[in-house]
Order: sequence, then structure tokens, then C-alpha cells
Amino acid sequence: MRYANASWQRSKALDEELPRWMLATSVRASCPVKLIPESVSTLPHVRERFFDPADHLPPEPLVELADDAVPMLSLELLRSQGGPVLRRIQEALAAADRGCMPTAGSIFEAMADDARRPVEVLGLVHLLACAAVLDAAQDHEPVVARRTDGSTRELTIPRLTLTDEQLTLIEQVEVR
Repeated sequence: MRYANASWQRSKALDEELPRWMLATSVRASCPVKLIPESVSTLPHVRERFFDPADHLPPEPLVELADDAVPMLSLELLRSQGGPVLRRIQEALAAADRGCMPTAGSIFEAMADDARRPVEVLGLVHLLACAAVLDAAQDHEPVVARRTDGSTRELTIPRLTLTDEQLTLIEQVEVR
């Protein structure tokens, strides 16, 4: 009972002191209070962390099943989900008629329908950037890309009239 009375008295003293402290300080005032005292004479060591053997268990081993063999993927399935075929874009740019000074968009439009996927537009811009010829772009031009399901999508790329020197730089880009 004596402990409860002492605790109540401390609580009452804090309740009386707190309003006076709030009047004498600002909103941002702080009071450093240690959550765990440095040493307690009755407790020589106070643990802050407790060992849990479940935290140190290795993961369960992977199960190897021969029945889960991955089926072979066809080129068409990979192309329907994959990125651009940079070699084909580079070959189309290299085969362009150099006499008429074509734009990158007109070369893309002249490619076969299956080579004009939206991702191939990104590959075209990537090749132009790798050859460092995008700085010569005058404006933008629309190109029509054809998805694998047959639907079309109009995208805008930099209008770049390709010179012989630029086409040579594009041919020299190493693609995989």
C-alpha cells in the first residue's frame, strides 16, 4: 500500500508541475528522459533483446521436381513478349535508299508489318541514340506501329533526316 501511495504522490506532483512548465517554455521545448536507466542496483544487467531461435533457422530446402520441366519457347512466343529485334531495325536502316535522304520514321513505316511492333519504335530510337545522331532531329513525326494482335498504335518519334554519314554511324553500332 505504501508503494501505491508513493506512486500516487509522484503522479500528483507531476500533474501540478506540468502546467507551470508549459507556461514557462515554448512548444518546441524538450526534456531529455532516459527510457532505460544506466544502472539499477538491484538489477545488474537488463536485457534489451531476447534470443529467439526461430529467427536463426535456415530456409526450407528447395524441392527439385523433374516433372516441372519448362516447355521450349518458340521465337514467336518470345517476340510477342520480348523486346525489339535491333539487328532487323539496323538492317532496314542500312538498306534504305541513301539518295532520297529518308527520315527514320519513313524507314520504319516501310518495314514489314511484323517488324513494326511498338517495342520496335523504342529499338529504333535506341539505335539512333547509340549512334549519337538524335541531336540532329528537327521536329517530331508520327509512326504507326502494329501490335501482334493486329491493332495499331500511333507513336511520335524525333524527325531525323538521315544522311550517309549518319547511316554509316548507325551501321557501326554493335547490336546483339
